[in-house]
Amino acid sequence: MRGLATAKAHVASKSCAPAERRAGRWTDLVLRQVPRLVAFTALALCCAATALAAPVYVVSGAPDDGRGIVYYGTNNGEQRSTWWGGQRLVHVSQDPLFVDYEEVGVFCMEPYEWLPFEFEPLEYTLGTLDDFGLNAIQQQRMQLLVDNAYSVLLDDDHPAHFSVRATAFQVAIWEILNDGATATPLDLTADLTRVDVEPGDDDEIHEMFALAGDWIDQLNAGAWTTTGQYQFQMLLSGEWQDLVYVVEVPEPSSMVLASLALLGVIVFRRRRA
Repeated sequence: MRGLATAKAHVASKSCAPAERRAGRWTDLVLRQVPRLVAFTALALCCAATALAAPVYVVSGAPDDGRGIVYYGTNNGEQRSTWWGGQRLVHVSQDPLFVDYEEVGVFCMEPYEWLPFEFEPLEYTLGTLDDFGLNAIQQQRMQLLVDNAYSVLLDDDHPAHFSVRATAFQVAIWEILNDGATATPLDLTADLTRVDVEPGDDDEIHEMFALAGDWIDQLNAGAWTTTGQYQFQMLLSGEWQDLVYVVEVPEPSSMVLASLALLGVIVFRRRRA
């Protein structure tokens, strides 16, 4: 019996050794693949950037209720007014038949251009703020705005109504577009973009002006820093109003974890094979 027990123990130890070696080999394989994995992730990001030029289709919805007037200067010095309305919900799809689509909240980048309300697909291309033509100062201000103010739009506990917060964000965008190309301090009461607020106006107009004004003051004071948590995604059209929406940037650690999970699936399939 003792000899049998010794024999069983010997067999068990021999069968465990190859398993340990196999586990070590798979661990080494995973570790060796990490640099390739990082390169693969970078390549995927480059491919995604290349895909920005592919056409997408947009169905426009009605904007939020607008209250008040924003004035714009024109190239010949004349003033022009428009209603402000905050964020607009649109459906975006790579399929003109809209079998699959994503609903996003967009902001206007061209207040002089028309955007139809008809529920017919409009062809756009994805792009960046640089594609739109903003210079480095404007892009920096836009990044500061989205990194520090966009969270206010997502705050359901904020005392101001969403339309007030969204409109303040839209007005701040217009201020940067029209008056933010140089290092000159921004001013919502002067220059090309000017918010006209009268003492008898609706309380929400004053709330919007105060909120947008606070954001502009933060930009002028250099009190904000960029975090890279969000970025602007452009919807560009040669015929219709150019639009912009906000996307959240995945954290590098999340990207690595997702890539490691993908690698784990690949390794598991190889091992089963």
